[in-house]
Amino acid sequence: MLDTERCWQALCERDARFDGRFVFAVQSTGIFCRPSCPARRPKREGVTFHANAEAALAAGFRPCRRCSPQGQSPAEQLDALVVAACRLIDEAPQTPTLTQLAARIGVSSSHLARAFKARTGLTPHAWASARRRERLEERLPGADSVLSAALDAGYSGTRGAYQATAAMSPAQRRTRGAGETLRYAISSCPLGLLLVAGSHNGICALLFGDDEAALQAELA
Repeated sequence: MLDTERCWQALCERDARFDGRFVFAVQSTGIFCRPSCPARRPKREGVTFHANAEAALAAGFRPCRRCSPQGQSPAEQLDALVVAACRLIDEAPQTPTLTQLAARIGVSSSHLARAFKARTGLTPHAWASARRRERLEERLPGADSVLSAALDAGYSGTRGAYQATAAMSPAQRRTRGAGETLRYAISSCPLGLLLVAGSHNGICALLFGDDEAALQAELA
């Protein structure tokens, strides 16, 4: 049994968390929508609530073309779009441009850029750079050289690997900082204990925990 008052509140707030849990239908238009539909709010007396799209269809209403209550919600569509872009970036031998990504997915470059930024906080180019750095960090410890690790990670050479600002160079990270002196301090913070460590180039670790010995072991 639907709680109609709670449904009405979700409708008024356009609460996307209720998408898929019910739909509402408007008597005057004969249309049913998902709770997050951006259309103008209808009058309460003209609204009925239904458990799902099938129930609304059976009652004689037709789906809204704006919010597509029978398919993915706008938020789900946005998630799927960004996931597809991330997968293409990860699988491409060379980082694709924004235009190339948008063409592969079938949307405009501006729409993809906005969606990507909204979901990840980064541009596709920044995301690709971050993922490439992650791959470099994974390969450095076991690599024969910085060059081989850089090439395996997707860099064209060692120049790009050294351009990223870091407290330790790729060569130092490949040897796990052998010979490097780190200074660290542990202090209380709202999350428990915070360990901050740095080399002569700058901060290289921010670790949170509840035990000093465990934090020191993690740093080591």
